[in-house]
Amino acid sequence: MTQLPAGDNSPSGSSPFRWQDVVVDIPNFKTKVKLFLLKLNGGLFIWIGNDEGKFSGLSLCVPSHLGDHSSHSSRLYANGQVPINGSLGLNEQGLSRKLSGRFNCPVFLSLSLPPELEAMWDSVDPCSRKTLSEEVESALFAHLRGFLDSCVDGYG
Repeated sequence: MTQLPAGDNSPSGSSPFRWQDVVVDIPNFKTKVKLFLLKLNGGLFIWIGNDEGKFSGLSLCVPSHLGDHSSHSSRLYANGQVPINGSLGLNEQGLSRKLSGRFNCPVFLSLSLPPELEAMWDSVDPCSRKTLSEEVESALFAHLRGFLDSCVDGYG
């Protein structure tokens, strides 16, 4: 997996949020995925998609305030072409739960992939023995670690 430079486009000054957009090359699947990371005041917004920049859904996961490491997630939005309980929505909720658990903050996640990438999401590459979802998650976690480390009050 090659990560193309995108730079930190975070605003300077006293803004309550920082953001970064990244293009991740995933050669085993002959594709590129775009990540948009937005650090909110007390949470994260993450968009995963491609050059089309479409917004096809939004899930939210909030960690429990009870301290029992549980979380609560829901699909908040699905456009008319994507079923609200479709596989993309389930993948979106699952990934938002992983992120919320890892960083212990609310996570808004939009997994806005085109149909051809959605169909490959759980496909296994015979060389790397990883799925597209594992490749994307690995790149996402790597970028989030660096992104949040650059924020003074990062999570996790």
